[in-house]
Amino acid sequence: MQSFLLFALLVLILVAVFALSKRRLIRNAVAVLLFLMMGHVLFFASGSVRSHAELAKQQGVTLEGNVDSDVDPVLMDTQAIGRALNNLIGNALRHAPGGRVSVWVRRTGKGVEVTVSDTGEGIRAEDIQHIFERFYRGDASRSRSRGAGAGLGLAIARGIVRAHGGDIRVESEVGKGAQFTFHIP
Repeated sequence: MQSFLLFALLVLILVAVFALSKRRLIRNAVAVLLFLMMGHVLFFASGSVRSHAELAKQQGVTLEGNVDSDVDPVLMDTQAIGRALNNLIGNALRHAPGGRVSVWVRRTGKGVEVTVSDTGEGIRAEDIQHIFERFYRGDASRSRSRGAGAGLGLAIARGIVRAHGGDIRVESEVGKGAQFTFHIP
């Protein structure tokens, strides 16, 4: 993120040097910043799925993804949203050995919606209300010996999505898997 900010600052300085008037400077600077922030969901979503393909294969998980053709471009920090998506996919793979993990991205009337679902063990109802809290790891079966993390991934994902003005939710039933959906306006 720091390198992006330095690059954006350099671009703004260059625009300032070549601008003929204040009005043109502002218009050019805004146009350049918007261009730099436009992310291509197809690129980062397919990259996230591809980066998890080997792990999915090792665990016997079918990993699939679909991005609607009308999604791009989206105003977002692609690295941050990519991290949120990677956290969700990683969790889904961890909790669905031998099952299926699906990633869908579609445009809605509110913006873009990203869904990661799995056919794993699901989440207990009493855990759902705490699932996005830092360091929360649910029941004892999600121990480090099973490969669970520190309980930060979902909290990080929520923070990233909220920083983009979006929201994230989970639907789950024990024994039937989980579905995490986030929306970016």
